[in-house]
Amino acid sequence: MRWDSITGNRQNVWFTDLKIDSLANPVMDKMRAEFGDKIWLSFWCNTGKGDTLLVQPLLLTRGHKGKWGANSRTPICSEKWVFVKFNLAELDYSKWGEGPALPDLKSDAIRCFEVGLLNGATAPKGFIEARFDDVMISNYEPFAKGAKEK
Repeated sequence: MRWDSITGNRQNVWFTDLKIDSLANPVMDKMRAEFGDKIWLSFWCNTGKGDTLLVQPLLLTRGHKGKWGANSRTPICSEKWVFVKFNLAELDYSKWGEGPALPDLKSDAIRCFEVGLLNGATAPKGFIEARFDDVMISNYEPFAKGAKEK
């Protein structure tokens, strides 16, 4: 992916997110219940030369009215593939939408998951490049299976 609308002199600018809305479908109710609060978000990522990307997990309710953003952001600044994983139950969140102050991962209210993307440093090139692969949620801790070559 390439984002051309990054202003060269600004940092921490939110420019897009990657969505996983599979569990929002009512057909997935049973599967969501089986996950409980054991939810991991993982993916492979790399950036363009000199680019710094911040990734931030987000939790949403079905319909996206309830929304919580993780209080921490993880920097990615490698041209080599990096495996990133988050145990969503262990993160601290801030409320960005309707609903309770903190998300309840034990309930089935949380149905959608996002990876928020921000530029971590100024982008003198005027754009940021990043690649993502195998973006997924799971009810077990994922591990990288060797180095990713692509």
